[in-house]
Amino acid sequence: MNVSQHHDKSGWPSGSAAGLLKHQSMAQAVITLDKIVTARSWLLEAATVLVLTVIGLTFRLRGLVVPTRGLWIDEVFSIWLAKLSPWTAVQVIASIDQHPPLYALLLHFWLLPRDDPWWTRLFSVLLGTATIPVGALLGRAAGGRRLGLIAACLVALSPELVRYSQEARMYALVVFLVSLGTFFLIQAIERRSRASWLAFGAATALLVYTHNVALLLIPAQAIFVFWKTRQDPPARRAYTATMVGVGALWLPWAPILLHQAAGVIQRFWTSAPTPSSVGQTILDLLAAFPPGTATVVGLHIPLGALGFWLLIPLCALGLVGLLGGASRYRLLFLASFLIPIAIDLILSIWRPIFEERVLLYTSVGALILIAMGIAAARRPAVSALLLIPVVWLYLVSLNNYDATFRKELWQSSAAFVAQHAQPGDLILFNATWTQLPFDYYYQRLHGPPLTEHGLPVDLFDRGVLEPEMLPSDVPTIARLTSGQQHAWVLLSHDWYNDPRHLIRPAMRALFSQETVYPFDNILVIYYSR
Repeated sequence: MNVSQHHDKSGWPSGSAAGLLKHQSMAQAVITLDKIVTARSWLLEAATVLVLTVIGLTFRLRGLVVPTRGLWIDEVFSIWLAKLSPWTAVQVIASIDQHPPLYALLLHFWLLPRDDPWWTRLFSVLLGTATIPVGALLGRAAGGRRLGLIAACLVALSPELVRYSQEARMYALVVFLVSLGTFFLIQAIERRSRASWLAFGAATALLVYTHNVALLLIPAQAIFVFWKTRQDPPARRAYTATMVGVGALWLPWAPILLHQAAGVIQRFWTSAPTPSSVGQTILDLLAAFPPGTATVVGLHIPLGALGFWLLIPLCALGLVGLLGGASRYRLLFLASFLIPIAIDLILSIWRPIFEERVLLYTSVGALILIAMGIAAARRPAVSALLLIPVVWLYLVSLNNYDATFRKELWQSSAAFVAQHAQPGDLILFNATWTQLPFDYYYQRLHGPPLTEHGLPVDLFDRGVLEPEMLPSDVPTIARLTSGQQHAWVLLSHDWYNDPRHLIRPAMRALFSQETVYPFDNILVIYYSR
């Protein structure tokens, strides 16, 4: 018996088995095509993130060779701590510093090969650079591929993140850990995996051992998580268990934090925040070093207070991201930016601690919100148009930063003394901790041996890092200079350590001639009888 077969328009047999074969083949072709497109998209995304990472690395490396950016006093203090044995460093930090020990311990091992400024700062450069791909992952987890690429671009070019990626301090590590921890937090909520919760807990534990003010991020995240998981008890329990574990790991440091806080309450260098300083801090976190002039057809036009006006479009983009973005984690980034700043301001009513660099990590939330505002446009071309002026602003600000930003000129002041001092000369420091950066460079210059003393006392003789010069300390100057025909005094940060201006009048009373050699905010003063 002949069985006739019908064919469809494509020529495929329309029998049941043949039809099934047809649809399977077509489905397989679609799947294969989708895999090819996905692989190409992933490779393009990865290549873009790599390019942005290289660009960010270039800007961060560029600042390591600028002559006017020698190590400043806090950076040399980091090196001094890192060169101690790990246990001794922890003891010193616990007794006289205001930070946890993780950065100093990591820097200790980083400095084993060498401790020159370039190598020392390279550790922060690499941490700041590593934050760029983490920013891409964070943005992608929060809102997709486009958001991830825009976030990586902003992290790569943010002037403030570039600046603190060039300092031998813990701030680049803090930003890296905040970005990484926030990424793992989103992953944990989305995937409900134990590994993600453990990774989030590990990042948070490292964070609280890096900077005390970073503790202010925890209530911001907790408020969001408990709101987000209000109908998800297992996720709440997982978060609570994770933070209990973090608290158990942090508990040994808690008494030391109380001791450090007591020292800050007793005496600290920051002044009470004002509306102007708060606005300037927020501007710095979003777009530091805005240009002071613009060149139009060869004319240099002063821009005055342009910086504060820049807050309007940047905040507008953040507001668009908050209200119009597609991410379910908008409130997490808003809380991560605003709540630590608000808590810091509240605490500053009692004891001023409001300072831009200790709040640097809040810029992660702000940058992601701005990226959300840029990515909120339906068409990629519109997002690109919105991104261009922000990138232009960052590039111009980075150029302004490279041209104008200076640090303390310890190398220049040490070189001057090394050139003019005689063996055995007496040099007095208004605070012995300022002796650390001077000695760092002086020893590399192989100047003549000096007799060095701190005022009012030598390092840590009073059990504090920055003792204040008191009237009762003035006779110490006469005792130290007795029999000396000439002497050197190095003044720096004396507004804090010698607020009554006792040192120079006391020296003038003992010596007939005073010659001042200024190196920006460092004064090298030569006295002779």
